[in-house]
Amino acid sequence: MSEEIQKLIGDQLSVWPLAAANFRALKTVSRKKVRVFSLPATVQFNPSRVASSPAAPDIPNQNCFLCEDGRPKEQFHLPFDGRKGRKYHIQVNPYPIFPNHLVIARGEHVPQSIWHNFVDMMDFAREYPEYLVYYNGPQAGASAPDHMHFQAVYRDELPLRKAIDAWLDKGECEPLTVQQDASLYLYDGFCRGIYALRADTPKSLAKLFYRLVDCAPLEPGQDEPLLNLYVYTYGTEFRCFVALRRALRSHHYADGVSSITCGAAEMAGYFVAPFENDFASA
Repeated sequence: MSEEIQKLIGDQLSVWPLAAANFRALKTVSRKKVRVFSLPATVQFNPSRVASSPAAPDIPNQNCFLCEDGRPKEQFHLPFDGRKGRKYHIQVNPYPIFPNHLVIARGEHVPQSIWHNFVDMMDFAREYPEYLVYYNGPQAGASAPDHMHFQAVYRDELPLRKAIDAWLDKGECEPLTVQQDASLYLYDGFCRGIYALRADTPKSLAKLFYRLVDCAPLEPGQDEPLLNLYVYTYGTEFRCFVALRRALRSHHYADGVSSITCGAAEMAGYFVAPFENDFASA
C-alpha cells in the first residue's frame, strides 16, 4: 500500500472513533463461503452497514455527507487530480466492508455519473496499482447518488475479479469485438450481463467501454444504464468488468425474504448481510 494512503488510514483511525470502531469490528466479523452459480463467493455479517444504505437522491447539498462541509468533523482527505480539472478527495470509508476501504469523492457536488469520469478511475488504478476501483451507478447501489464518487479496495478482495482474470489468462475466450488495443468479452461464469474488457491504454479502453454503455438499454428517467463497474491494472494492462443490471434488487426484497445489500461488492461475489438472520440463511 502506498505510504500516503497508509498514513491517511492510520491518522484517521487515531482521531475518528466511529471509523476506528468499525475497522476494529471488521477484523472479527463472521464470514462464510458459498457458491453462487459457479462462483466461489463470500457472505459477511456486518451490522454497521445498516447505516450505509443508499441515500435519497434529493439530499440538499448542505446535508451531503460526501461534501467537505457536510462530512464529520473528524474526517479529512488526500487530494487526487482527475482529468480536465476534476478534483477528488480520497477518504476513509467509515463503514468498511474490506480492510483499507476508501471512498474517492468529487470535490464538488455533482451527480453520480460514469460519463467523463471513467478515465479518472483508470488514473487512480494506475497510481495505486494495489487497488481495484469500483463504481455504483446512481440507481444501482450508490449510497449518495447525488454526489459523484467511486470506491477502492484491495484487488484480491473480490471473487469475481479473480475468476475473470483466471478466465482471461487461459487465452481460450474469444472477444466479442476489438477496438485498437482494447478487447471486449462476455463472461458467463457467474450471472448474465457480466462483460470483461482489457486494453493497453486508457484511451482505447474508454472508447470501448462507452460503446458498450451506449448499447445497453435505458429505462425512462435514467441517464445511464443500471451498472456496476470495476477497474484495475493487471501487469501492463488496464482491465475492467461491468455488471449490467435490470433491477437494483431481486424479488426476494419485495417478498421480505432478504435485506442483503446489492451494490458493486455483491455483484462481484462478496455479499454483505447487515442482519444476522440474513447471514444465517445465506
